[in-house]
Amino acid sequence: MKITSVQSMLLAGIFFAMMNVSVKFIPHIPAIEIVWFRSVFSLIFTFVVLRNKAISVFGNNKASLIIRGIVGSISLILFFYTLQRIPLASAVTMQYLSPIFTTLLGIFILKEKVRPIQFLYFAMAFAGVLIIQGVDPG
Repeated sequence: MKITSVQSMLLAGIFFAMMNVSVKFIPHIPAIEIVWFRSVFSLIFTFVVLRNKAISVFGNNKASLIIRGIVGSISLILFFYTLQRIPLASAVTMQYLSPIFTTLLGIFILKEKVRPIQFLYFAMAFAGVLIIQGVDPG
């Protein structure tokens, strides 16, 4: 049975939601420990897939891969820490704002060009978050 793209996206959304709820239910385990266990399983799965496809595990640009790993680990630790400390909806909503912050950092750090219409879309996305989430003073 072949899974379609839409089915894959729906499954991913369900599994990420389950992961977020699971992290919320275990506040007594430090976020860094949860990230470590999650990363071990991810490493094993990724290693097997890369070996089966005969792709180098270390990639073509080791420095970028190491930086991405460090930044990704810090990001995941902070997200899980946030999940454990504030309401689930607020933490997930903040996470979904990351494309806006990524774009802004890209403009200032990498000097990327962003079309003016994209700022309208960012404003609409942010307004949508405020409407759904409301302003949470916590």
